[in-house]
Amino acid sequence: MPSTHILAPCAPCAHCGTEDPRHYCGCVEAPEYQPGDAAKTTYCGQYCQARHWPIHKPHCIALRGRKKLVRVALILKTVLLAYREIMYDVSLDSVDFRDGTLYLHRVQNPGSLLSTHCRFPRRLTTNPEHKEAALIANRYTLALSLLFQLTQRLLEGVASNLEVLQLTPTKKPWSTKFVPGEGPTMDPHYVFKVERVPDGETWIIDILGCQYGYRELLVPFDRHMRKTGCKNWEKAKTYNVPETKDLDLKTAGPFPVDVEYERQARLRFAEFVKTNVDQSLLDGSIAAYGHKLGRLVFDLKIKLALFVVGD
Repeated sequence: MPSTHILAPCAPCAHCGTEDPRHYCGCVEAPEYQPGDAAKTTYCGQYCQARHWPIHKPHCIALRGRKKLVRVALILKTVLLAYREIMYDVSLDSVDFRDGTLYLHRVQNPGSLLSTHCRFPRRLTTNPEHKEAALIANRYTLALSLLFQLTQRLLEGVASNLEVLQLTPTKKPWSTKFVPGEGPTMDPHYVFKVERVPDGETWIIDILGCQYGYRELLVPFDRHMRKTGCKNWEKAKTYNVPETKDLDLKTAGPFPVDVEYERQARLRFAEFVKTNVDQSLLDGSIAAYGHKLGRLVFDLKIKLALFVVGD
């Protein structure tokens, strides 16, 4: 039987119907897959919880799996943003939002690409949503490569199947555009398709959607397709992209030194994941989980400090 937590009065006890329960089950943080299917299960005490456990157990296991998916999604995005904040590779002069578009203005003639690897300049924006979009915009190959090992470690035993899905969203709160340069961040858009076969659930983890103004990280598959206006998508592919795969395709380019610089940071990141990430990161109360995630990000930034050029 899972642990319980003390809470203020809410729904009646699931076993005896007492109107003043003081305990709830550990599946309380789970998101809804269908409307109303993740209501809190509360008890007046541990006796009632133990008696009701055979009834609640199947649903509790499913909800706790969802709760872990939420935490995995948040870790993936938070770690990606932390890496990009330290290892930013675009020389930007300014950021401004106009008429539904976030414009990222490049510095003209910034010099060698090596000089662009630095901390994301804090002076560019105080808007956290704009900062996230600037950090992630048009970097889907980097994200998929960087996060492969981390995703595998976190989802082991949590998901039955993991695939990468390429989408073409038509409903976007806003878009992001480099000026001049890479054009609007339109196609492709990649998400993780996560299946939990025993529970009959298919979820989308969307860690790159912030460049379009999407805020939800974990969304049921059908609802994500409706929300983003995706009527067509490429066939899902098995996720198997090592940390430096995208860099291997660039070694013949005009800036091989810059590629090697990024490669060393990626290898440093991979080493960090191997020694600092396991399933225990997903456990604990909201406060305990938040503390562990904060510590993970802090330690990662220290690990990458060697590669920081500026602030």
